[in-house]
Amino acid sequence: MRSSLFALSLLATLTLSASPALASPWTLPADELVVGFDYTFQRATREFLIDGRPIQAYPLNGRYFGNNLRTHARYGFTDRFELGADVDFRQVAYLADALLLNDPEPGDTAGELTDQIRNFNTSAFGVADVYLHARYNLVRGAVFITSESSAKLPTGYDEPTGTFVTDEAGNTRIGGQATLGDAQSDLTQSLLLGTYIAPLNTFVRLDAGLRYRFGSPGNQALAGVRAGTFINDNVVLLAGLRGIHTITEGEVIGQTYVTGSPQTPANQLSPDDIEVLDLRLDRSALTADAGLIIRVAGFELLANYGYTFWGRNTAASHSFSLGTIFALPDATAAR
Repeated sequence: MRSSLFALSLLATLTLSASPALASPWTLPADELVVGFDYTFQRATREFLIDGRPIQAYPLNGRYFGNNLRTHARYGFTDRFELGADVDFRQVAYLADALLLNDPEPGDTAGELTDQIRNFNTSAFGVADVYLHARYNLVRGAVFITSESSAKLPTGYDEPTGTFVTDEAGNTRIGGQATLGDAQSDLTQSLLLGTYIAPLNTFVRLDAGLRYRFGSPGNQALAGVRAGTFINDNVVLLAGLRGIHTITEGEVIGQTYVTGSPQTPANQLSPDDIEVLDLRLDRSALTADAGLIIRVAGFELLANYGYTFWGRNTAASHSFSLGTIFALPDATAAR
């Protein structure tokens, strides 16, 4: 049983996407330090628009790619209280075909034609967000209940914008289609529940919380469920479902240009095909995932796949994660 609970406490620190890691109701033993690294690759060619219409392809043959390296650590001050921190290093890119909406006028120079071409390719790289967590175990027994308070802090990267922005010189340019994050802070309060079903050699974990988002985005409710079955002492199969839902409307940060005919090639798209919607940082999403944990020589390896199959104002992304965790028992205990 002790071995099983140890594995459960470790698995929850691993990220399943670019979002913060799912938390664990099983807090670490006193003086134990757990550290880890994980890499997540994301890809999307379809999206859910902010107005709630069904999933559709990115226009202009658009493709989104993301690479995220997360370093994370947890430390048990007592058997019931722990602190943790995560740091994300991220690279994102959005690629699409160039667009010339208006037909060339007689006498246009090569430079004038070039200025009319709209290129939406963007990329960004750097340190993204820092996450801080505090967890206190309230109930131990057949069911573990733990309170978690967490904060997300941006590191100063460029904030999201509308499709077109006006710079300080008064020039209109294309805004970034891919950013490292929302460039604002969050505070989240969650309640975490977990139980271990010995006859089935299986654990189940539930979490639910509210997130206050500073700045322009609306606030969110979040929830998740996850189950894992121990194949043997060293292998765990995992599956889960997690979601976020915006419960208050945020501020408009610009306009986004979309089309109801996303499959239309760039050379056939006309101004009549373009729609303009108000853009907010409000997002909702449901993501299903499945994974595998393997314990090797005192540390753990995780492989995970996730897919966002429903949402608003978010990519229908496929996520592939690989990670490792190792623990230092009694890292600061008196000798």
